[in-house]
Order: sequence, then structure tokens, then C-alpha cells
Amino acid sequence: MMKASTIVSCILLATGCIGLTACSGVRWRVYVDCDVRNGSKSCRVGGEGSGSIPLNLANRSTMQKFLANVASIGSAADFSIDVSGSTIAYPTSGQVTVTLSVSSTGAVEAVGVFPWIRTGSVIRLSDPGSVDAWAIANSDDADSMAYDLVPFEANFADGSNTIAATSYFQGAATASSASEFTYCNNDPRHPSEDACMSQ
Repeated sequence: MMKASTIVSCILLATGCIGLTACSGVRWRVYVDCDVRNGSKSCRVGGEGSGSIPLNLANRSTMQKFLANVASIGSAADFSIDVSGSTIAYPTSGQVTVTLSVSSTGAVEAVGVFPWIRTGSVIRLSDPGSVDAWAIANSDDADSMAYDLVPFEANFADGSNTIAATSYFQGAATASSASEFTYCNNDPRHPSEDACMSQ
């Protein structure tokens, strides 16, 4: 029988001005989680970046506002996730679901799925230009982008494990999260759950 103990993820919110011309506040968050119920080794990583339209753009058209907001936030190529600090083995590639929404109402403007790759401990979009083009074409009033890596099977051993992620934008850390959990799956080295859980 498998049992898991999870420490709730610690989420750091970072607010900063990353504007190229007009300064708009950008809020970032990231989460990590592994489901180890019933012998599963399914893990998730995701987060969000959102920012308000600069006040001096209030009278411009919706598309002009969005393009200005994209310029103030930057390109998808500027974004990465560092997973160093994790004891789990991440795959070298996968898919990420990107959702564009309106932060004030929660209305979803568009959802897309894009490939990602991992080099060393860093995860990046495989084709950030296609994400930028999709976002511009499908934005409407969106001012928030959420990303969720499609759950992946991770390789980790019985005992104590850690999944960790730090999001980076233009080389600066914006948010981080870590979760510790214990995985016990009747490994012969652990004849009892208590022996496994005490690790």
C-alpha cells in the first residue's frame, strides 16, 4: 500500500515593472505538484503572468492596448522555468497549455497547446514565435497568461522527494515553488509504511 505526505507548495508572488516604455505592474506565480496516490508518479508545473494595461493607453482600441501590453510584458522567448532543486527526473520534452484571459472577470479569450523542451535544468517553449503570433491573433481583452505543463510521468525513488520550479523572465527570477513528498510503493527496502515514511 502506498502513502504520501505532501508539504503544501510555497508560492512566491513577485510584482515588478518590466515595461519597455510604459510601466505596468506584472504579477507572477508558479506552482508544482506530484500525485503519488495509488502508485502514480504524475507531476504538474504551471503558473501565471498578468499585468494591467498602462493608464495612458486607456482610450486606445482593444487591439492597440493588447499589443502595447505584449510589448510591456515581452516575448514568450523571454520566459523559462528552472527546475534545479528537484530530485525528480523531468522528461526532456512535453506539451504546455497556455490560456489567455481577462484578470478582472476570469473570462477566457483563448487556449492553445504548444511544445516545450528541457535543456539541462531549464524548460523553454520549443517555438516561442508561434506562441507570440497566436497570442496576438487571439488576445481580444486578455491581460493574463496562464501556463500548465501537461501532466507528465516523472521518475523518482521511494522515500523523500522534491519537485521545485522557478520562473524566469528576461533573466530575472519572478516566482518559485517547491513541494516535498514521500513516495512509498512497497519497495522491498521498506517492509513497512512507517519505515518508508520516516525517511
